[in-house]
Amino acid sequence: MNRIIEIQNDGYYLSAARGFMVIEKKGETNARKIPLTDIGVLILSGVGCGLSTNLVMRLVEAGAGIVLCGANYHPAALILPVEGHHEQTGRIRQQIGASLPLRKRLWQTIVQSKIRHQAEILSRWAGRDEGLMELARRVGSGDSDNKEAQAARRYWPVLFGPTFRRNSKAGGTNALLNYGYAIIRAQMARSVAACGLHPALGIHHRNDANPFCLVDDLMEPFRPLVDHCVREIVEVRKEPPAELTPDIKRELADVLGLLLKGKRDIAVAPTHILRLCQSLVQSFAAKKESLVFPASILPVVSGGNDADDS
Repeated sequence: MNRIIEIQNDGYYLSAARGFMVIEKKGETNARKIPLTDIGVLILSGVGCGLSTNLVMRLVEAGAGIVLCGANYHPAALILPVEGHHEQTGRIRQQIGASLPLRKRLWQTIVQSKIRHQAEILSRWAGRDEGLMELARRVGSGDSDNKEAQAARRYWPVLFGPTFRRNSKAGGTNALLNYGYAIIRAQMARSVAACGLHPALGIHHRNDANPFCLVDDLMEPFRPLVDHCVREIVEVRKEPPAELTPDIKRELADVLGLLLKGKRDIAVAPTHILRLCQSLVQSFAAKKESLVFPASILPVVSGGNDADDS
């Protein structure tokens, strides 16, 4: 159930019938049908699309996430199930009751993982990590001296060139990053809900206007995976694409099918995302940091039987 379905053009109407999502377009007689159980994320980037309330309910019941995209493919809204786990109430109590020292330690390890993964990406594309591995080792509790921002200032110019600036409202390479991050964000939101955690109760992020603070906390170590995919797209085309074409969207959507190395096995990205959420539940319950991250963020090219796509 990890297929990503995107409706990017106007004039489509989506509904549910007999276990299928039905996609119809005005003026066309042939409707397309997709099993609801196959859908992991539904992305709506076409502003003139319609969908039935029944379809929304069926997708939520099936555990799928729905992403509504705004300008530059930045996610404007996510629709997720309210009830995600039979122990949800108890887990949310533990989440609320997490002490400040524990939250600081959790954020420290998240930032360390993100910077280590950024170092991997730079080593892959530039042959050097710009000192990011050492910077990751120096991240303190709660990242009080903002090593995350220091890493970003070294990271982006090396990965995409000295003139590149990360700007979620810009086009070009930034639009590609926005789209890839939206996919990771939706998958993380699904896993947060499935583990019985409340997406608004962040570890570090505290924006009152953001109902997905925890999702944004936990997706940080997975952002470099999207960065790597975008760099591959730029490399193949010899220059940053001027626009986000359907072909590029399909390439970015494949990010959830990539295999990543864990401590004991190789598994697809959604499995690692779920493991991180599960380890956060355990951390809240034990009142001790025990987060589980991918051992490497660089995709593994493997056709063997050691992969776990559960």
